[in-house]
Amino acid sequence: MRWIYLFILIPISSLAGLPAQTTPIPDHMRFCGMELVFTPEAKTVLSEHVRYIQQNPRFFNQMLQRGYQYMPFIEEALQDAGVPEDLKYLAIQESGLRPAVVSSSNAVGFWQFKADAARENGLRVDDKVDERMHIYRASVAAARYLTKSFYDFDNWIYAVIAYYEGPTGAVAHTDPAYFGASSMTVTADLHWYALKWIAHKIAYADGLAQKKRPEVFLMPYSNREEHQIKQLIHQHQVEEAAFFEANPWMLDKKRLPKGEVFTYYVPRSGTLYTGHIPDPNKAPAINPPMPIPQQTEVVTWEPEVENWEPETETLVIDDLLTEPDPESPPHPPVASDPQIAEDLETPPPGSMEPQPATERPPTQPKQAPTVVVQDPKYPPAAPAEQLPASRKVTFDFSDDLHYGLSYIIYDGSKKVVDLAEQYEIRFRHLLMWNGLAPGIEPAPGTILYLTKPQKAEYHVVEEGETLPAIAARHRLGVRKIQKSNRMDRDDYQVFVGQKLYLKGKKPKQEKLIVLSRPIFEQPEPYPTAQNQPVRPRNIPSPQPATESTEEGGARPPLPPTPEPSPQVVPRSRWVMHTVQPGETLWQISQRYETKVAIIKQVNSLESDVIHVGQQLKVRAREDSFSQAE
Repeated sequence: MRWIYLFILIPISSLAGLPAQTTPIPDHMRFCGMELVFTPEAKTVLSEHVRYIQQNPRFFNQMLQRGYQYMPFIEEALQDAGVPEDLKYLAIQESGLRPAVVSSSNAVGFWQFKADAARENGLRVDDKVDERMHIYRASVAAARYLTKSFYDFDNWIYAVIAYYEGPTGAVAHTDPAYFGASSMTVTADLHWYALKWIAHKIAYADGLAQKKRPEVFLMPYSNREEHQIKQLIHQHQVEEAAFFEANPWMLDKKRLPKGEVFTYYVPRSGTLYTGHIPDPNKAPAINPPMPIPQQTEVVTWEPEVENWEPETETLVIDDLLTEPDPESPPHPPVASDPQIAEDLETPPPGSMEPQPATERPPTQPKQAPTVVVQDPKYPPAAPAEQLPASRKVTFDFSDDLHYGLSYIIYDGSKKVVDLAEQYEIRFRHLLMWNGLAPGIEPAPGTILYLTKPQKAEYHVVEEGETLPAIAARHRLGVRKIQKSNRMDRDDYQVFVGQKLYLKGKKPKQEKLIVLSRPIFEQPEPYPTAQNQPVRPRNIPSPQPATESTEEGGARPPLPPTPEPSPQVVPRSRWVMHTVQPGETLWQISQRYETKVAIIKQVNSLESDVIHVGQQLKVRAREDSFSQAE
């Protein structure tokens, strides 16, 4: 089955959550309230899925960043519905957490609902509003849909298979022995859709558990009596484009339907994030309107950078909901070693030969970029220490939201040619973009840009750089950079480590971001093929950032997320039904709100013929107990 995805682009960030190597498959794990035991064959299949998910650093990290933004709402919805939190990984599998994804069968949104199924599960879908693209409402609807299938099988694994195959189609992929079971042996014969879902948890659980601060978080509000969208935008002082990016479910860009209350989202700078805020419309008559923060800022929605540039907004992708082909890479292939030599126009002799582990190749000393304009009014970058604490916020490079996507720090653990292959960039391009010569490795601590200078969204100021030099490198005007960073026309001063905006505009209330570069004392030998870290080992693990407030104090780190309350599992149990005169399987299935195919499979019936007095084992819901007893 082929799927067409329409991308709504959102901000991207660092590789802090990326595992150093493919996550190993455990022998058993707790999943959706069940203890799963994996056979060796199942572990092999799961390992392939996990490798496939984690093999592309950029895409894996982009998914984590979307998770940091959207998962709090999904987790809230699943908890409110009383279903297992592990179901959240299904949203990643279905849509990649992209709200405007559209399949070839016209399934839309985070959970890929078709219009009729969405309406049946409480979503509004018309020419004014499409709640399939509303993160909280769509997640509640998905929980309802999955709960119905859980009633049939009393097994969340089978309920998820029914999400893909349909309740009747899923029956052939179930084993009645595991209906209502507390443990389950997972074999390679389990439906691939369920195996892939389990693999998504294995692949993403550790990264999402960090619950890192998103670059842009969504603040939920209730429209209450206000239906004019222009008034909502004016009230929150947010840019119109950013507002609609956060609310793609608003199809009518002028007004919301009268007589209904909706939860809408306002994008805010991640520097203001202090924790998740619940949906204000769970109990509209009780919850007061959400207060508007005293601090306001204009958030510019930054487009997400992909590994390739589609010419249109429609992209055909086969891999999210179809079985991946291990022989075919999911993304455009990177140049192999023979091609690398062809990419270089004049490679020096022996430059591509592997270097011994005990002998490092020559390194080129780190030099200050050439100053394009020699003029006293264009001062070189000043030390960031000259900035008062009230004007700046300092992060380690590893905590920066674009580290590993727009740029990295070269730490000497890998050759540049290996980094080009890791990030799926042509070796020739990586050298060209960073002014490097083939066969000569940069000095540890050098910033390597992973995008073409003209397309870069950010620039980190280095020692000796001037504003005109930076503008010339990215082929921009000096005034354009000044406007993007809210600098006065006569302000040419930049600071070492400063993160400059090149595209879009710096949020109005955002302080000047300074990135702290790690110190490299002694270069280490290249690692072996069995021990190659994905991110520089000299960069410490990300810690909750402490920001300076304008009063000079420190903003405390994000509060720990409270433990969710115990999940409420829908009640159902097996009962024995005695066939009465004139009854059919269809009538019995309607009485117990189950499927004919399930009754036939559980009772080993080869046809629809039943007999008076025959005992049938049926999965009955709570309100059907008295009918069967």
